[in-house]
Amino acid sequence: MMNSFIGGLILFAVFVAILAGVIILQVYLSKRESRWPGLILPAINLGLSLIGLLGMAVFMVVGTVGVQEITAINVRSEPLYIIEHPFNENDETIQMHQERLTIEAMQAEREALVASVNHDEPSRGSVMLRMLFVFLMANIPTVILLAIYAYCRKTRNKKQRGLDLMSVQDL
Repeated sequence: MMNSFIGGLILFAVFVAILAGVIILQVYLSKRESRWPGLILPAINLGLSLIGLLGMAVFMVVGTVGVQEITAINVRSEPLYIIEHPFNENDETIQMHQERLTIEAMQAEREALVASVNHDEPSRGSVMLRMLFVFLMANIPTVILLAIYAYCRKTRNKKQRGLDLMSVQDL
């Protein structure tokens, strides 16, 4: 019990240290003379969220099939067909089994599995809503990093204008 608490505490401390490091790095990059270094971390985060969104889209397209291809293996000239069922009858646990089937039985089994999986396909609108939600949630850090960038650039520009005004008055 105590070991898991200490482990969680150490993990939390590491997370806070990484978060503080990212914020300090963003402030440092945003205060640089050039404006581009301050946009590096938000761009990296935006790119990672787009990669995650692309992965989600691919998974939704490929993952909706849900049925593995039926593979034929010849063992001593007797065909052994491996049928992979993703779920049992109660849709609770994954089960895999092997059966010796004729080609007709194999095709009937495949058609039945594909029909049962295609019956529960989500609508296009719900898929788009899920993807939008994931995109917005993944870009919360991007918005925070851009807010830090805007604040640092604003204060830097204000100081620069003050210095320019003082140099003009000195002339």
